[in-house]
Amino acid sequence: MWNIIKGEWQKLRRCQILLVGIVALALCPVVQYGSQLIVNPEIRDPNYDFVRLFSSVVWGNTQVFLPISLVMIGGWMIDREHTSDTMKNLLAVPVSYHRLLGGKLAVAAALALVFGVYSVIATVVTGSLAGLDGFSMIVLARQGGQVILAAFYTGLVCMPLILIFGQIRGAYLAGSLLTFFLGYCILFFKGGFLLSAYPFSAALVLSGFDMQEYNGAIESPSIPLALLGMLSVLLLTAGVLFSSHPGSRAGSSGKKKKKKRPAREAKAGGRPSLLQTLRRWLIDNELEIWRKDKPVTALPVLILVLLVIFAYYVVIPLLILGLFLGFRYRFSGPDLERDDLNGMMGTVADTAADLGRQV
Repeated sequence: MWNIIKGEWQKLRRCQILLVGIVALALCPVVQYGSQLIVNPEIRDPNYDFVRLFSSVVWGNTQVFLPISLVMIGGWMIDREHTSDTMKNLLAVPVSYHRLLGGKLAVAAALALVFGVYSVIATVVTGSLAGLDGFSMIVLARQGGQVILAAFYTGLVCMPLILIFGQIRGAYLAGSLLTFFLGYCILFFKGGFLLSAYPFSAALVLSGFDMQEYNGAIESPSIPLALLGMLSVLLLTAGVLFSSHPGSRAGSSGKKKKKKRPAREAKAGGRPSLLQTLRRWLIDNELEIWRKDKPVTALPVLILVLLVIFAYYVVIPLLILGLFLGFRYRFSGPDLERDDLNGMMGTVADTAADLGRQV
């Protein structure tokens, strides 16, 4: 395992995609301090110092910058083995697919820690250039440690997303976009179970962050619930990892039509497990988007469901508007590629297109 981790780390150091995290984490303290400069003087914090800047960086990293960077880079590390056609060579070595994925996850976790240290340095440089007060070695140790700890927990939260979207061809960019929505949802959980157990909130709670000041929480978070939320993430990661296999990729994002398979197809020798069934339904089935008889893109059902749940006020109007602009939707995959379902969707698209032309 150590050789796998060492090799992956050496390969990552030579890749330009690492610049995504470097630039994003450097921008975070600049953006957080800049927001104080552009707000109205009446609501500006007159006591904004190094402690406040560090807290703002923890919030910004966990909510936006780290999830996007880690899922994009971690997903790319898995995806490139398939796009570069190097996976078959790796599997020829006596190393299991699970160990290979585990090594890549270990590198992603180490990268989260490195990004945490780098973010501390960027915060100190930004605060010093801005002339903020309140810097001391005690502040650096306490607040900087919180930045690094939050980065580590955020890396753990991103592990299932890295595994899922890294094994869907070219989907790591869509995965980073979805992760942005999931991180943004911290704002909506101000009390109850999800205030502490929601994975991104749990990362903040376990790092000792004051949730009440930044998302308007109406009650104090619970550390046991945060531990439960983090444990659920680790169990989900293990489940996805051990249910993964080299042939489980979801295809080519709509460019290549999949061969239809029976919905109840199982592995030889027994029924598929629950995780395999969920994986097939949520990842192997896709919503394809077409326009003028040409495929535009395809979204795994998992992405579609999460987008509808967490961003329904944007996604549903866009899907409806697309019908009037000539876009068509159809399902593909082993379970949802049915003539009756796609025929009904085609009829709706035809009706909407006719109405669009009349208007």
